[in-house]
Amino acid sequence: MSDDELDDAIDTAFRDAVQARAAADRYRLDLEPRPATAPAMDDQSDDSDDEQEVDINLEAEDTCEQLVQLVLDSEQWDIPRDIIQSVMEIDDEEAAGRIGALLIARATGYLISFKESGATPQQLDAAVNWIGKGHGAEHAGPAGVVAALAGHPDSQRILTQRLGVADVTLDQLAEFLGGDFFPAMIWLCSGMVATVGGGDVDWLRQHRISGT
Repeated sequence: MSDDELDDAIDTAFRDAVQARAAADRYRLDLEPRPATAPAMDDQSDDSDDEQEVDINLEAEDTCEQLVQLVLDSEQWDIPRDIIQSVMEIDDEEAAGRIGALLIARATGYLISFKESGATPQQLDAAVNWIGKGHGAEHAGPAGVVAALAGHPDSQRILTQRLGVADVTLDQLAEFLGGDFFPAMIWLCSGMVATVGGGDVDWLRQHRISGT
């Protein structure tokens, strides 16, 4: 991914995050009604049969690896979004916060391990480009952003420029991507498995950080 492409991807991710936060604020302040959810139509039942049921223990050590496997096998790239949305909708706020923090900590661990094990910018670029070619900028853009955690110098440089800071913190990156922060890390891991790991999710296990 060239500097210009990465720049555009980060711009898009930033714009989407700002729009999502603005919409959430409008709903919260009752300035705008939430969009109604359309009832399911009978002719849509066949489509739902094609969707893979997600049955994952969100507190297991290999949760992220299971998610990567699901994403690659089913090609349903919105599964991580659905997972994090379901966590946010848990009635028990304490449990929701704990599970959300656990998921993010574990996903972050893989990216930090990529960096510490010497993943090159070329490998990270190949992963992001693979995502973009097969699944579009919607997923490749956020993956390119979180590549900063894996040590990609261009991602880090462009983010510091966008945010006007010397070093981007984890909290700033999470706020920047909003609800796509956790999914973006799963997408990048998926791209790394597909390109560096030869499509074998077992390759990812070496980057699992125990104790998170």
